[in-house]
Amino acid sequence: MFRLLSTVKKEFLILFRDKAGLGVLFIMPMVLVLVVTLVQDSAFRAVKETEIKLIYLDNDRGTFGLSLERGLNEAGNFSLTKKIHGKEVDEKILREKVSKGDFQIGIIVPEGASRKIQEKAIEMVKKTIFQGSESTSKNSKEDSQPLEIEVYLDPAVRKSFQNSIISSLNGFAANIEKRSVLDVISREFSGNGRETKKEEKKNYREPLVKIREIYAVPESLSITPNAVQQNVPAWTMFAIFLIAIPLAGNMIKESKDGIFLRLRTMPVSYPTHILGKIIVYLCICMIQSVLMLLVGIFILPALGTEILVMGSNYPAMVLIALSSGLAAAGFGVMLGTVAGTQEQASTFGAISVVVAAALGGVMVPVFVMPEFMQKISVISPLSWGLKGFLDIFLRDGNLLVILPNAIKLLSFFVLTMFISGLRSKLV
Repeated sequence: MFRLLSTVKKEFLILFRDKAGLGVLFIMPMVLVLVVTLVQDSAFRAVKETEIKLIYLDNDRGTFGLSLERGLNEAGNFSLTKKIHGKEVDEKILREKVSKGDFQIGIIVPEGASRKIQEKAIEMVKKTIFQGSESTSKNSKEDSQPLEIEVYLDPAVRKSFQNSIISSLNGFAANIEKRSVLDVISREFSGNGRETKKEEKKNYREPLVKIREIYAVPESLSITPNAVQQNVPAWTMFAIFLIAIPLAGNMIKESKDGIFLRLRTMPVSYPTHILGKIIVYLCICMIQSVLMLLVGIFILPALGTEILVMGSNYPAMVLIALSSGLAAAGFGVMLGTVAGTQEQASTFGAISVVVAAALGGVMVPVFVMPEFMQKISVISPLSWGLKGFLDIFLRDGNLLVILPNAIKLLSFFVLTMFISGLRSKLV
């Protein structure tokens, strides 16, 4: 019994002396729970609880356009913008802003919409009451077409959220339709209460307003955004950053086993030794990227999904993949020099990558996160890489478009190597 108690005491002493290890064991899991729960909480809430950035162009300036604008404002979940830098938006600016991802949705109400919907409401009521009459049979097919409201969608927004947004807009349009029809009925039959009640019970199945969904992508781009194009780059970034864990563990093992000291006695400088590691793991990252893309092109379609369409900007893809790989390798080297044990490196590395993935939009879109989480998400390297891939896959981005995110990733690599260099000198 005494030996058992002594063993227990020894293990507690060893554990409590490892302050960094205790932090990894207790603090990091709490951080993981907090971040992932806050991020995913927004995904489980209804879209009506999430603020959606919307840019609005009202060419109608009549009752329909004003009613739709009022409904969007009163809904509480749309942040509606009509002016950019003090100037009224036009169709070109609206499309450009949505295409860049500055807004999740853009709505264009066509000129004369109020007049057209009023005419169609009158036509619908007369057709319903006087079915088969000469006045209604002469209506052309063109006149019977519903009024089209153009809705531009950010191609990077996931399909489930797009469907929820369109559903909300259809609800607003249906309410306006109903009011228009009832107003016509009230005016046409104000003198006949019985007939009014009878017609109010009619089921008007023909829609007066049709929401036309348009992806805000260049006209030359024939790519339709889908789950494959959004998920493959997201989880590719996650896979790339996971290499930090074995890289850090490898460095710590070399240090503990004395291999690193023996290497230092050879005519090879420390930077050269580290550079060799970075090159190897960078090659692994590139292979990972290619394999993940091949999964999207061949395996996923075989399982019933759509095929991954990547566009034609291959130099941009290579640049963002290389930048992401260097950032991940730099993080691994920093982890290997800062962590004291393999357990610390593996636990901290795994949790930090998951947290960065959650913040970076890998698990749920950034725009549905709480506002303060959206502000924090800009510091996630996975967010920079993911934005770069999405700009290429969904927005036909070129080298200039993805360059800012590539520079951020390379700057992160330089920062991690600087910290690693300082740490190695201190040790």
